[in-house]
Amino acid sequence: SLGGAVLQACALDPVCHAVERAYRAGIVVVASAGNRGKDADGVEVFGGVTVPGNSPFAITVGCVNTKGTAQRSDDVVCSYGSRGPTLYEGLIKPDLVAPGNKILGLLAPGSTLAREHPELVIDTTEGKRLQLSGTSMAAAVVSGAVALTLEPQPSVHPEAIRHLLQQTASEVPNTTFIQTGTGSLNVRAALGVVAGQGAEAVIAGETTNASYNSFCTQSTCSLSTAGIAWTDGITWTDGIAWTDGIAWTDGIAWTDGIAWTDGIAWTDGIAWTD
Repeated sequence: SLGGAVLQACALDPVCHAVERAYRAGIVVVASAGNRGKDADGVEVFGGVTVPGNSPFAITVGCVNTKGTAQRSDDVVCSYGSRGPTLYEGLIKPDLVAPGNKILGLLAPGSTLAREHPELVIDTTEGKRLQLSGTSMAAAVVSGAVALTLEPQPSVHPEAIRHLLQQTASEVPNTTFIQTGTGSLNVRAALGVVAGQGAEAVIAGETTNASYNSFCTQSTCSLSTAGIAWTDGITWTDGIAWTDGIAWTDGIAWTDGIAWTDGIAWTDGIAWTD
C-alpha cells in the first residue's frame, strides 16, 4: 500500500528499482494505484498513479465501491482512486481493480490510527474493527488472490499471474482502461482457470464473465484452460510464449509484435501511438 508522488521516470526511481529486482527474483509485487483520482472540487483527475504503482513490474490495483452488497451489478469505480496513464512512461494503469471502499479489517488496539480517528473504529459481533477506504485496501484483496493462485504451484512467473488476474477479471460497465484496467478482480474465475474448470463464475446469483482482456487484442489474448501450461515456461494461446526470454528493459521487447488495444504496438522499438 506504499504510495508516493512521481517525481522522475520509473527507470530512475529507487522504489521502482526495488520492485523490478523483486520481479526478476520471481516475486509477485502488488501495488496500490493511489488515491489521487479527483481534485479538491471533485473533478476527475487522470495521470495520478503513484510510485511504485507506476512500475511496469507491479500489479497495480485500483478501487471499486461495492456499495456494501455481494452483487457486482451495482459496483462503481471509486471516485478517488488514481487513474492512468502513468507519468513519464504513459503506461495503462491500474492493471485491475478490487473492492476497496469501507473495508473492515483487524484493529491493532491502541494504534495511532485508531486513537486519531475513532470514527473509523467499528463495533462488530467479532469485536472492534477498523473501517478504511482506498486503493491500499484493494491491493490487499488482490494480494490475497495472488496467494491463492500461487498456492498450487509457487514457481509460476509473476507475469503469468498478472495476466491470469487481468484476463479473468470482470468488466466494470461504463469505465475505461485507465480507470479500471481490465476490470474487477474475479477470484473464483481465476482459480477456476488454475483448476481447469473454466473462467465463468456465479457470485451472489449473478453470472460474472471474465473480460479476457490483458491490454491486447482479444484474438491474441483469448484465454482457455487448455492453452495455459503452468510450468516455468508458461505458454498462452495463439503462440504467445511466456518464458525466461521475456525482456523487461528500457526498450521492452515482446516477440511477434504483440499488439495492444487502440493501435498501441509492442514491438522491438516500442511505439506508443494514439
